[in-house]
Amino acid sequence: RSSVLAVAPSPPSSQFCPRGDSRDDMPALSPPPPLPPTFVYGTLMSPEVLNALLGRVPRIQKPAFLSGYNRWKVRHQVFPGIIPVSSSSMRRDTSSPGIIGSLLLSSERRRLMDDDGVLLSSSSFVSRSEGSWSGVVAGDVVEGAVLHGMSRGEMDVLDWFEGDEYRRCIVPVWTGSGDKKWESNDCGVYVWNNPEEELLVGGELWSYESFRRDHLDWYLENTVSWCRMELDRLNIGVIDRNDDNI
Repeated sequence: RSSVLAVAPSPPSSQFCPRGDSRDDMPALSPPPPLPPTFVYGTLMSPEVLNALLGRVPRIQKPAFLSGYNRWKVRHQVFPGIIPVSSSSMRRDTSSPGIIGSLLLSSERRRLMDDDGVLLSSSSFVSRSEGSWSGVVAGDVVEGAVLHGMSRGEMDVLDWFEGDEYRRCIVPVWTGSGDKKWESNDCGVYVWNNPEEELLVGGELWSYESFRRDHLDWYLENTVSWCRMELDRLNIGVIDRNDDNI
């Protein structure tokens, strides 16, 4: 979490323009495409961490689930990493919550939820009673949140913060909307990029609730605050309020 991203150079001045006497003579460039939302599943689920890094908390959408991945603890760290589930360990096609729901036994469903059908396991989601949330996800699924309206400067901050240990990929993520229906949208997500041996694969899955209870204050003071000072020193992620993504 201390890797440094190269800062993009400033645009060339008018004397380097290939045509005409000024940059006004250059053809208009198309605006860059909008950034996809970002699915977060670890310490970046914390509004306190986001605010310390970005100076604000982007719009957060929950519930959100990523299928086909497992979230494991990183050895000797308080943050997790996710890796794709191997084909040999996947029980079923997890491309749709509805498909998974039809495969769960009623005994497993009861074990994973309380009387109101509320999530009990950080690695599994189960639907509420019939007529409410439709779809059930369990097993090889990561629960998280989707961040909307991130600027390019803010994404530079998150890229630096995650460092070379992770790579940012575009994946389909399931989200629940206010009308209690599920939809799938492409989101950016930071997938573990270091050797799998650095994860506690097969051990206890990482829990956001446990992180908040046992490690959040320490993490803010000892990791996030130092990262924010480094970001300022390196001039990474200066926020452009004219960015269309904000």
